[in-house]
Amino acid sequence: MSTTFKEINGKVEAPIYQIFQKDQFPKVEYQDATLSLTSFFGGTERGRSLQLTISNSGYIQLTKDAVKELRDSILDWLEGKQLEEI
Repeated sequence: MSTTFKEINGKVEAPIYQIFQKDQFPKVEYQDATLSLTSFFGGTERGRSLQLTISNSGYIQLTKDAVKELRDSILDWLEGKQLEEI
């Protein structure tokens, strides 16, 4: 059984593809993305596990406040607190 217990909003970098000239950096735009934390049992060998899923592929850039929110959720999970399903 798995339980998604937290969603945190952030941004992902999305390159804008175009023809570049020498010494020109690619342009990027930032798109909204959601990082979902899902607790699940990974079998007898791995035990209780945590999956981090990003709504768009790639990496996510979080503000300091969002990082604190992520930290607090992970600490709750590590301490085995009762997690409410969203």
